[in-house]
Amino acid sequence: ILAIVLGTWGFFAIRENKRWNNYIQKLQAQPGIVVTKTGTRNGKYFIAGMRDPLAIEPKKIIKQANLNPNKFDFQWQPFLSLDKKIVLKRAVNLLENPKTVTLKLDNNGVLNATGSATREWVWSAREKKSSLSLIGITGYNDKNLKDLDIDRLNAYKKEIEQIILLFEQGTTTFLPDEAEKLSELSSKLQNVIDAGKSLDKNVLIEIAGHTDTEGDKQANIKLSQNRAQKILSYIESQGIDINNFSTRALGSQQILRPESTPEDKKFNRRVSFKVIIDDVANWSGI
Repeated sequence: ILAIVLGTWGFFAIRENKRWNNYIQKLQAQPGIVVTKTGTRNGKYFIAGMRDPLAIEPKKIIKQANLNPNKFDFQWQPFLSLDKKIVLKRAVNLLENPKTVTLKLDNNGVLNATGSATREWVWSAREKKSSLSLIGITGYNDKNLKDLDIDRLNAYKKEIEQIILLFEQGTTTFLPDEAEKLSELSSKLQNVIDAGKSLDKNVLIEIAGHTDTEGDKQANIKLSQNRAQKILSYIESQGIDINNFSTRALGSQQILRPESTPEDKKFNRRVSFKVIIDDVANWSGI
């Protein structure tokens, strides 16, 4: 019986010791943790060393090692680790990068920001460059960041240029249901103007009037001008600054479809929009 008891005790002691050694190895491999002393004291495992505040909580690894957390005594001295993973965590906490921005630390200690961001965030991050140097980062590079505000402006431009308003033959009267597009149009026009102002961009919206090929050429030019002017008058009635707009009378010069059917002619009797934005500034000059 004694042999069985001793054998059982020996088995569990060996297993416990193996788990303890595995735990120490895993702990030493964690970024931001430096183990300087290990042993037993007062019936407990004793571990001393240095731990970065952003390093993993050692007690979490105890559970993974199937050891009793109550049998451990830790003595940690705080320090700032220069381990890449910890430095990167510190940078993320400092810069508070949005999900659209990825931060990576290269082997030279340079923090690279990629993805897309608003100019507000870009400015905020650049203002924190001096703080980055205090946490182990040697440089900061955001040259590969895409400008979200410019992307948004271009998206508004695309939306507006896809809109056409259709008219009855020979008149400035809308086809049925076309007038319902006007409220949405006003909102999109204001969006592109506001987005341009926020980026110090000049935005000009050209309202082009068109006709089908039927009728006198000069009469069609006048009709297309009246159609464009009707839209401009509506825009002004919505309180939108018309200094951002111009009108253009094209008559039947730029038909949308070859006029093989009455349906084709319907789409040529229209008003279309072109959004013109001045050159986008290079971020390096911001």
